[in-house]
Amino acid sequence: MTKRHDVRPVFLFLDIDCVINAPGAGMVWPAAVTVSRTFETRETPFRREHITVTFAPVLIKALDKIRRDFAVNLVWHSTWVETPESVVKFTNMVGGLYGGDMVASPKATSTGYYPAGWKGRHIRKYLAGRGPADFIVLDDELPKWRDTLDEFAENGNVRFLPIAPPEDWRAGTGVTPEHIAAIRAFLTADINQQA
Repeated sequence: MTKRHDVRPVFLFLDIDCVINAPGAGMVWPAAVTVSRTFETRETPFRREHITVTFAPVLIKALDKIRRDFAVNLVWHSTWVETPESVVKFTNMVGGLYGGDMVASPKATSTGYYPAGWKGRHIRKYLAGRGPADFIVLDDELPKWRDTLDEFAENGNVRFLPIAPPEDWRAGTGVTPEHIAAIRAFLTADINQQA
């Protein structure tokens, strides 16, 4: 039987907000206990702000199992993890998804926002330097810049699985069991197609 590492590489680009950080995760993961932990505390002149992550540990385990079972390369692409130290801090906090690479985020504008579509452009640049590779993107904002990745996949003759959990900061479920099943099916089809 063909193993995942015998075929073209696959990269999993993973965002955090509304993907892993999802207050409603407990609604879609059966018997899951949702955990909330403070990622960091920021001091402002007027108050102390706690940046909290709410996640389902079973989701972290499911993503780690996909990485092991299919030799998937994890790439963080989130403004939460902008340095190797912040990746270590985040992965220690959620208890998994250790390692991986990162797509550097651009500087925020003077209003505190990031340039529109930056993730799509940065993912294309990242993949362009690594030869033909299939890729999966888990990002709630994906619909805003998906077309640039569809075009990249088509022109490069590679497969692309887009998964965009709802952009809901208050009750979003993040990545669901159905998304995990879709990723596993995509990776299994990849092995069968290239065998």
